[in-house]
Amino acid sequence: MDEYFEEWSKTEDRATTQKKSLKKRVPKTSCFYFGWFFEESVPYFEIETTSDWSKKELKAYSIQGMELNFNHNRLTLKQKDISTNFVFQKMCVQIIELAQSGKDQDDATREVLTEYIDFFKKGRQTFGPEKQAGLYGELYLLENLLKKFPGKETDILDGWKGPLSSYHDFQFKKGSVEVKTTRGKNPIQVIIGNEKQLNHTGHPALWLNAYSLVEVASGDTLPKIIQRIESMIKSKKRALRRFVQLLSMYIPRDEFQTLERGFNVDKIYWFKISDGFPAITQIPKGIGSISYGLLVNEIKPKYVSNQDKCFAVIDL
Repeated sequence: MDEYFEEWSKTEDRATTQKKSLKKRVPKTSCFYFGWFFEESVPYFEIETTSDWSKKELKAYSIQGMELNFNHNRLTLKQKDISTNFVFQKMCVQIIELAQSGKDQDDATREVLTEYIDFFKKGRQTFGPEKQAGLYGELYLLENLLKKFPGKETDILDGWKGPLSSYHDFQFKKGSVEVKTTRGKNPIQVIIGNEKQLNHTGHPALWLNAYSLVEVASGDTLPKIIQRIESMIKSKKRALRRFVQLLSMYIPRDEFQTLERGFNVDKIYWFKISDGFPAITQIPKGIGSISYGLLVNEIKPKYVSNQDKCFAVIDL
């Protein structure tokens, strides 16, 4: 999925540089196009269809955040609200992936649009305490990366994959980091969502970075840490745009100001994942999916690491 977002970002950059709307077929032999409307500064997605789309159907999907148009076997999905830009792009990438699995492109489009229509009607997703704590942990590490590697803001933001539902929250050429948070005190347990998150096979290096958080009214909040990060990268326009786009995967940027839940970081854990680390990396036959709790305060000392060691290897 990441390569599609990169390609769309390149299309946006070219359209901005050339000061005109552009589109590109992606993949090269497919019936899909990534586009960018220069004047309105919004993305669009074009599909070569195999069937007609009625005016009634187009109207049903043309809602507050998105507009559909059909002309000469070309269906165009246009994002109208830039604050949900990345959610729109994620939806379009899912259409491509569903079509690549063997489904007709029109059927794939209708299926994914139906799945996402509630988001664009409401303009937001449910963003409860667990998701807030999880995002805070990722932003805490992101802030430290920006402090450690000044001048590498764009590379750091490009490496932040948490909002894109990738297996690891931060992915760089020399290593990846999976971030976990917990608000429990005893035992200190983090939830591993699938068998891929702690599988280091095929990665140059992989760390688990866990935060034990305490909720306090006077603690650090998402609006505060977001504002600090934006201040750090405000002179880097591409990095700042990327940051806002990634945040919009959760809720529109301005809605973060309403989140008042405060966090204090009580304990920080770093582990270097290697052979023998207590992790489930393969699913037994007959099991569809799996998640499990990892007791971070009971992991053997030989796996314990720290931020400095991780940053020294990542070496942006």
